[in-house]
Amino acid sequence: RLICGRADVGMPGGSRKVLAGGVLNGVPRIFALNCDPALDFGQIGIREGAITGAADQIHVALSGRGGHTSRPHLTEDRTFALGALLTQLPAVLSRRFDPRAGASMVWGQVSSGNAANVIPSSGELAGTLRMLDAGAWHEAEHLVRGLISDIIEPYGVSAKITYVRGVPPVVNDFGATQSLRQAVSGSIGPSGVATTLQSLGGEDFAWYLESIPGAMGRLGTRTPDGPTYDLHQGNLRIDERSIAVGAKVLVDAFNRGAAPAPYNKVGFGGTTIAAVYVDENRGATKQVPELGRVYGRAKLDAVGGDAGAGVGAGPFHSQSNEAWF
Repeated sequence: RLICGRADVGMPGGSRKVLAGGVLNGVPRIFALNCDPALDFGQIGIREGAITGAADQIHVALSGRGGHTSRPHLTEDRTFALGALLTQLPAVLSRRFDPRAGASMVWGQVSSGNAANVIPSSGELAGTLRMLDAGAWHEAEHLVRGLISDIIEPYGVSAKITYVRGVPPVVNDFGATQSLRQAVSGSIGPSGVATTLQSLGGEDFAWYLESIPGAMGRLGTRTPDGPTYDLHQGNLRIDERSIAVGAKVLVDAFNRGAAPAPYNKVGFGGTTIAAVYVDENRGATKQVPELGRVYGRAKLDAVGGDAGAGVGAGPFHSQSNEAWF
């Protein structure tokens, strides 16, 4: 079955709805590729064990009595409290988590007020907490909520904390990783296998690996000797030849690591396959027949499904950049 990932950047991701819909029932293994613009076209990054981090989203809204900047003692200064929270929460977390957990608290949104001489009555912060260790991730929410309350207490403000548990780390299964490594060597050549490090990026493919063994690799999309871009940026450019490389590797991995699905009509190499394209809008299914054209032995059945709110233009867009077998 082929699942083109949708809603992968919203926490906790669309894959949990896919799982709830029974899409992986009877599936023995699952493989994935996620674009990596730091790797050259023709290379696949392979890693056993954890390859991504856990990620949660935090939003804090502070409220209280505002006033004039000439009389701050008569107010509950949310802007000052936001500043304290902005700097102190990441600092304190660095001392409360074991450094080996690799925790990183980064704010992406800060807003408070719109006039230089007015202390506003509200303000907010939003950001992500990421870490390499799954054990620390399970303890994070309780710790963060307590620290936020402690930090803002001296300022007399109140806080509404929205803590969204996102995704655990993607932990590649040893056997599936070996199958993926062999698929890269077989379809590209030994030079196509590249080593890769664990990142702090969150990936909802992790929920699949909580249910069945599998492996994710990183698909090189950089044109050799070309510039290096970053994912989730509007200027992302990929070497589109990587689409064919990724399709070949996934099909090869499928042949090495998957068992036949008894209800599908068309097979190749003695193994049957169906394509399940998950898309909240039930559109953009052109990627499914594209894989069939790239690897002509496969004829893929397209099935629509709902995976929640998604963004991006397709599995190789800057914000929707993976295809899963």
